[in-house]
Amino acid sequence: MKTHVGTIILAALIILGTTARSSEGQTGPEVPEMASLDSQIESFMNKWSVPGGAVAVSYQGRLVYARGFGYADVENQIPVQPTSTFRIASVSKSVTGIAVAKLIDDGLLSKDAIVFGSSGILTGARYDTLADPRMTDITVGDLLHHVAGLGNLGSGRDPVFADLEVEAAAGFGLPHSPEDKIEYYIKSRFLNSNPGDVYVYSNLGYLILGRVVEAVTGMSYADYCETALFEPLGISTFKMGHSLLENRHPHEVKYYEYPGAPTTTSVYGTGEQVPWSYGGMNVETFDAHGGWTASPIDLVKLLNGADGLATAPDIISAAAVQTMTAALPNSSGYAMGFSVNQFGNWWHVGSIPGGTAEWVRGNGGFNYALLFNYRPQGNQNGAFIGDMDGIFWNARSSFSGWPSHDLFSMFTSIDGVATDDSRLSISVYPNPTVDNVRVALAQTAGRTASIAVFDLLGRVVAEPTEVRDDAVTIDLSHVPAGIYFVRATDGDAVTTQKLTVTHK
Repeated sequence: MKTHVGTIILAALIILGTTARSSEGQTGPEVPEMASLDSQIESFMNKWSVPGGAVAVSYQGRLVYARGFGYADVENQIPVQPTSTFRIASVSKSVTGIAVAKLIDDGLLSKDAIVFGSSGILTGARYDTLADPRMTDITVGDLLHHVAGLGNLGSGRDPVFADLEVEAAAGFGLPHSPEDKIEYYIKSRFLNSNPGDVYVYSNLGYLILGRVVEAVTGMSYADYCETALFEPLGISTFKMGHSLLENRHPHEVKYYEYPGAPTTTSVYGTGEQVPWSYGGMNVETFDAHGGWTASPIDLVKLLNGADGLATAPDIISAAAVQTMTAALPNSSGYAMGFSVNQFGNWWHVGSIPGGTAEWVRGNGGFNYALLFNYRPQGNQNGAFIGDMDGIFWNARSSFSGWPSHDLFSMFTSIDGVATDDSRLSISVYPNPTVDNVRVALAQTAGRTASIAVFDLLGRVVAEPTEVRDDAVTIDLSHVPAGIYFVRATDGDAVTTQKLTVTHK
């Protein structure tokens, strides 16, 4: 690494095989300085027949690139938007790493804290019987660095994916909860090695960390992340994923598997054969190890808030960032939810049937996220991920420079329009307009707002003007036809509306 159901899906893949992609299929503002990134993404998607993807890049804390490619829904020809959300799979471990770093930073948790046993964080009926007495030595740090000694089941299957096997042995009832899977493992399995000794990547370890977060905070894992991480950074798209197509979130893409991909037995106990991506995985139980869905823009925003750089405010201290990104001598370069290298790069890849993701904190002041709604056949995954990882690095050498704009203000909601603030509301008319537009405050009691119009690259095309208890007319006859945004700001509130200029 340089950073160092069924029939519908099959029909969709047939469509994919004959669907060409071109720049006309891209969404989001063009960024001429970074046109090579467009080319690299399209080349990657064409090579691997990827239905859709979305990519976001920040530089020095500014969102400089946010584009969608291909289809969020192939059957209905719905394009991916920069604000589309995807399953991020194991990139969720980085979110958990940041959450634990925040708890350590706040003095609520220690990496040396014992997890199981009478003096452990997790107590009660689910955790009071341990098959292997060495489990009482497992620390929070062991789980974070994948050195807790946790392994697979006797069949060799990862316990977080073995719902039917766990059910047959334990009888919890389907679908399982995260606690069901943890309880089954700790009560029936032996560790592969002494805690702290050997690195073995473990989804189960991060599932346990989610329960640690809950025990320490008294909140659900998802609620803690929402309160401590997302809300302070103005992040809105992070949601826990769902297993079934009919339960997907608004703006979430559909997931596609490779032609001829095998089906599996539903984790809901129906006996039905289903695609792995819809019903074959119990996504609801993945939470802290792989359950989040998000847009690439919000992934970058979260990374900006924990990258240790002064370009955007961080939600954790510099000391916590250092702790979070320090690997152990025996942890294969894995720190707290991130792989790290000597060049100051951090990253994580996520990969499950129907989706692949990566986010990277680069050592040059840039952060980026790549999300795709496809994963190839198992023996091709390594090459696929290698090519995905190369997208940005191959494009970077051809950038003509870093853009000066900041697109975050354009993408502060999943609809791609800045979130309306209930304290400030505007009316924009006519819309579409030919030349002039009137902007009025809906709340007029003594309010004064600054009004500006900007284009898709965040450039102001009509100088800010004030409006108070009335309306203002703005001349747009000089701007090219297209999509613009009208923003009103009154010092403590901001709202934005989309505007179409036609010049008919």
